[in-house]
Amino acid sequence: MDTERLIGADARWLIDGDEQDLARITSLATLPATERNALLAEFAAAAESGGTREAHLLALALGALGHHESAISLLRTLLDGHPDLLSARLNLAVLFQLIDLPAVALEELERVVADAEAGPLKTLAGDRLRHLRDWQAAESARIRFQQVRLAALRERDQYGESGAADLHELGSLLLTLAGEPSSPVSLPEAVIVLERAHAAAPENPQVLEKLTVAYTVTGRDDEASASCAPWRGDRSPAPARGTQQCGPHPQFRRSWRRGGGPVPQSTCAATTVGNPQP
Repeated sequence: MDTERLIGADARWLIDGDEQDLARITSLATLPATERNALLAEFAAAAESGGTREAHLLALALGALGHHESAISLLRTLLDGHPDLLSARLNLAVLFQLIDLPAVALEELERVVADAEAGPLKTLAGDRLRHLRDWQAAESARIRFQQVRLAALRERDQYGESGAADLHELGSLLLTLAGEPSSPVSLPEAVIVLERAHAAAPENPQVLEKLTVAYTVTGRDDEASASCAPWRGDRSPAPARGTQQCGPHPQFRRSWRRGGGPVPQSTCAATTVGNPQP
């Protein structure tokens, strides 16, 4: 899931009261390790003593540092004992969005809207709930469009009517869909189609870029390096000119397999997978 597109400015923590605490939380990642650990220890000690506010702060601190699952566990425990702590529930919804569980986040937001009294908190929760519902509707429309387009491109290919541009679009769409959770599309199919697209248009840098990424995420690093090699130096096509590196990017596989499509940008060119160019 594209988290920035999903939550945008709504990825803000909410803490009752002191803005100083919020500033401390948001600055954690920039602090030296010793100061960061001292602050976490301070929150943890107070939370162990039964401090509700400190337990909330500790959860947000862990969330701000990327330990989303630990933060969720702390907030759930806190809410078991204090179900009326609606700011914590709002923050729990943010965390569920950050780990790609928008449906669960929506449930938490609905509870906040239902339980909160009229005021800024209810308004904020209502705004975020509408934002999330709009995003879900847009995602459903995107998925339906991709499925229809995929069926049309496959049918054209089945009847031998695919040109170079069709193969490029089909391979790009397969590569994007193969990176999404629970997708019926396979990476090997994407690679095969992109190889055919490259054979049909060997000078197309966008096709070669996507083929390089497909090789990389399937662990075919030697082939990724070979396909990227023609882009070195002054001979590189325009999208790749100025690139200092060429070859497999190990972060591709981690990122692609963990979060789904679209695949991250390659070090070989400036074209992003998921936006096929004819």
